[in-house]
Amino acid sequence: MSKTAKPAGKTTSKTTKPTAGRSSRKAVRRELRQLAREFADQLVVMLERHGVWDDEGHERELGDDAARRIRRSLADLEKVMNRILADLNTRKEPVAIGKVAATLGLTSRQAAHPMSLLVETGKVLRHGERRGARYELAPPPEPPARKTRKKKRSRKAPKATAKQGDSKRGKR
Repeated sequence: MSKTAKPAGKTTSKTTKPTAGRSSRKAVRRELRQLAREFADQLVVMLERHGVWDDEGHERELGDDAARRIRRSLADLEKVMNRILADLNTRKEPVAIGKVAATLGLTSRQAAHPMSLLVETGKVLRHGERRGARYELAPPPEPPARKTRKKKRSRKAPKATAKQGDSKRGKR
C-alpha cells in the first residue's frame, strides 16, 4: 500500500479537500518553506562539490586561488614595463604575452596593463588581436633627417623670353 499525502487544513467529514480560507494558505506557506529549505540545502551541496562554498559555510569568490588584482603605483608599473622591455629585447621574434609574463614571474593578467601602456607609447609593436596577439620591441626611431640648404633664389626678375605670338603684338 502506498501512503497518500493528505493536505493540511480543515477538511469536511468524508472529503480530502481543504476548505478555503486561512488554513489552506498556512499549508501552502509551510510547503513553500519546506521546498525552499530543501532547495537551499541542495544548492549548498552543489557549491561545496564545485569548491565555491567551504566547509565552514562561507562563500568564496570564484577563482579565489588565482592571483588577485593588485592596484599598483606608477613607479611599480614603470618597473614592470622596464622588465618587459628588457625581456623583449632578448627575443628575436614576436611573442605572446603569456611567455613574457611567465619569464618575469607574473600572470598574463598582471602583465597586460603594462604591456598595453608600452604599445600606446610606441615602444612595443602588437601584431594580431586578442588571444593571437604577439608583441615585439619597436625599432628605434630614425634620427631626424639633416636639413639641406636650398639654393637661394636671386632677387632679380627672370628675363622675359619671347613667345611665338608675342613678337608681333609688341610692335606697332
